[in-house]
Amino acid sequence: METILIVEDDRAVQKALKRLFESEGYEVDIQGDGKSALEAYRKVGPTAIVLDHKATKDADDSMSKATVWCIWDSKQKKVIHISTGYAHGPLGIYDPPVNFEDFFPIPRPLFATTATDSTVPVPDLDQYQDQVDEIDMYTQRIFVLGKSLKVRGLYPGDMESVKQAMDDATDATLIPIPNWAMLGERGGGKNLIAWFPVDMIRICDSDQRTREPHSG
Repeated sequence: METILIVEDDRAVQKALKRLFESEGYEVDIQGDGKSALEAYRKVGPTAIVLDHKATKDADDSMSKATVWCIWDSKQKKVIHISTGYAHGPLGIYDPPVNFEDFFPIPRPLFATTATDSTVPVPDLDQYQDQVDEIDMYTQRIFVLGKSLKVRGLYPGDMESVKQAMDDATDATLIPIPNWAMLGERGGGKNLIAWFPVDMIRICDSDQRTREPHSG
């Protein structure tokens, strides 16, 4: 039967807690002060402890409450109870109350990505940092090339109608040309503008295609 250790100096509270826990099927051990409770803890090895957090006038404040760590040692197959407020050794060393298949009373925690020799999580980014750096390089290159690419061209200085057609005309707009005959002599509209080459677009497109497999 599981035992609950009650540390309480008020007799009325002792009776109430004893009646409550016994009705739930627990065996109850009651102690009135911290010193006797520590001895009972070592002897009984209770499942749980109920502490009186309000100490009496004569009580030592250090005994009014405690933090107890329950350590399951898989090598020694023992359950060890220790407290940071007690420096003389473990509070108690016991056999496991239940013989679990893998010893521990809880399943293996859920871990993120880990290395083969440690349970310390490894950021997923570390697994593909080289690919990320390469994507950054291609992205920066595409940005620089795209920013520098502009449509530029030259037209005859005496043909202002060409500039007007490029800057102001909308769909289905007709632009009057005062020297129409000269336009014909120069080979028509297709020969009026000399565009700067934009061969660098091919390099930009090549970088884009190279980046896609890495970023997909």
